[in-house]
Amino acid sequence: MKAIKGKIVELSQEKGFGYIVPTTGRLRVRFKFDDYIESKKSIAVGEEVLFRIVKDESGQGKAIDIQRVRHCRLSLVAAIWFALAMVGCVLYFQYPIEVLVYYSVINVLVWLVCWLDKRASVAGRPVTGESALLFLSLIGGWVAGAIAPYFFKSAPRSALYKMFFVLVIAMQFSFFTWSLSPKGESWVNQKITHIYQTQGAVFSKR
Repeated sequence: MKAIKGKIVELSQEKGFGYIVPTTGRLRVRFKFDDYIESKKSIAVGEEVLFRIVKDESGQGKAIDIQRVRHCRLSLVAAIWFALAMVGCVLYFQYPIEVLVYYSVINVLVWLVCWLDKRASVAGRPVTGESALLFLSLIGGWVAGAIAPYFFKSAPRSALYKMFFVLVIAMQFSFFTWSLSPKGESWVNQKITHIYQTQGAVFSKR
């Protein structure tokens, strides 16, 4: 039987089953967690899945061979392109390596936050709020913010979060493009020089 596309609408963690609503209909189809092909820890309400329907022992339909629908997210493509572009600019166009180091540190931090959130979600504990994640993305951690949810198979974010995340990506690309211009390059170098001078003054006082 051809695979059907649908969305998980309800889960019962205690009983180990849930319900899927096919895209082409409104009738809910029951499924057992054991019929979810991928890790059971990644099952989440709102997740789009592919599945087949067969009859169970009582003659009712049930979903089997369930797997997530893999989307090629534009934010994921943008994050990979941004990271490669910045590394390329540092290697071939003398872009300040300090900027790359900063982005690397903040994105490692966001990756760690997403990893801890995944563990907390599985254990039923509170996770980092969307506003905090947006702030970390705004100050440079958006690359990990785009890749980590795909890698860890995190639960879908709210529509409002996705809207602001797109704005953050646009701002980051605009800043990066501007920093490659003569005026932007001069401003970035001035800031880096100021930081070095400030740190040097602090160490000299000590």
